[in-house]
Amino acid sequence: SYPSRKDYNALLATTDVYQAAKANGYDRSVWMTEIGGPSGGINSATGSCFTNAYTGQCFTLDSQRQLFADYITGIAQIRAAGTPVELIFWSSLVDGASATNALEQTAGAYNASWNIKPAGQVILDQATKPW
Repeated sequence: SYPSRKDYNALLATTDVYQAAKANGYDRSVWMTEIGGPSGGINSATGSCFTNAYTGQCFTLDSQRQLFADYITGIAQIRAAGTPVELIFWSSLVDGASATNALEQTAGAYNASWNIKPAGQVILDQATKPW
């Protein structure tokens, strides 16, 4: 359900951007910043749930968990293909802490009470594995 065009899906374009930079003398690894996504919330403008623009489905704890797992899988595939992704920065550790808009209020790996969310467990599980 993710967009398959590189101009809409930055993860798909990572290898191309790295190759272009390398061709112009870039010789360092790649850092990915502010990846992640929400686990829910209500859009005050519409009174309904925030929805995924590509599927139309409401964001949930499970959809956030799946998104985080998909990021890790995609990045592992990029690395295996030769793009040296060194660091990954998630957009938010705890719900609401770094939110700049209402949609980001639930983007954390932990909820506002510091209880780990399923998406946070995905990160912890990956952290125990070597790349």
